[in-house]
Amino acid sequence: MRNIIVSINVSLRETEDSVTESNGVERMDDGSFRVILDHQAEFNIDCLENALLQTSYPALRQALSDHFEQASKKKPGKKSAVRGAVALRNIPAFIKSMGRSGDGSSRPTM
Repeated sequence: MRNIIVSINVSLRETEDSVTESNGVERMDDGSFRVILDHQAEFNIDCLENALLQTSYPALRQALSDHFEQASKKKPGKKSAVRGAVALRNIPAFIKSMGRSGDGSSRPTM
């Protein structure tokens, strides 16, 4: 059975391209996603953080979709099904350890 590499490449650089309309995310021909911000955002941490989160979400969703599409074409072995079930059972504990109640809210649990 082969292992899975998960990698992310993030870059912030200057460009002469026009600012993205309405802070929308653009999907590029190479499969990457980008947002082009006004030059005034260069030192605005909130603006930059928001752009990173806005751009990463569709990239993550697309990567998951592509992965599951390819994985579903393989015949799963008995061990991989068991490992997946164990991992899924641990998700509520992981969410709780991250301070989330699991109901979509971000309030800490006690």
